[in-house]
Amino acid sequence: MADLTTLIFDVYRFDVLIGFGIYSTFYFLLQPLLKRRSFFKAFDHSAIELIIYGGVLSFGLFFLGALIGESYDKPVEAAAGEVATNRQLTFWIQILVWFLLSQSFRIGLVRKYWLSRVLVILLSIISYEVFVIILTSLHRDYTNDSMLGLNRTIGAQWIFYGLLFKLVTFVVMNLIYYFALKRIIEQVRHRRRQ
Repeated sequence: MADLTTLIFDVYRFDVLIGFGIYSTFYFLLQPLLKRRSFFKAFDHSAIELIIYGGVLSFGLFFLGALIGESYDKPVEAAAGEVATNRQLTFWIQILVWFLLSQSFRIGLVRKYWLSRVLVILLSIISYEVFVIILTSLHRDYTNDSMLGLNRTIGAQWIFYGLLFKLVTFVVMNLIYYFALKRIIEQVRHRRRQ
């Protein structure tokens, strides 16, 4: 269970947030050319809601998974005490920062401008582990020569395919959320009229 919640959190953090950043770039670039602006504004509003509610859901699942993972062989009181220890404080601060960054889209200034959206997404991606991976991959001392040859074979097309996959994943998730939410709202309005 803890591994599943960690996977969901990582998918949200890396796939959904990066997809949202790419989507935001295309949305702000193509916004003057769009003919059905009301549809695209509503779609963008649902994309922001997806990020906000996805942040709440992934944070809650991650917290639940951490408690379940810690308490699998221990009583709940002992596991809760270990979650709050000093050695894990920085870990939980990082998770809390990611949660607060996802909730920053509730602020109109962050929601309205492309640069603020992309900045929040970039801050959400950066973590201590990612920083160490990037740092060690840039230093020649940490990689042997055979790995350097391997890294040269990874072309730009694979990076493009990865980013395209993240964009498609986000757009499909947002389409499902948008039309499901629209359908639920219509059902609620229909029941209120009766």
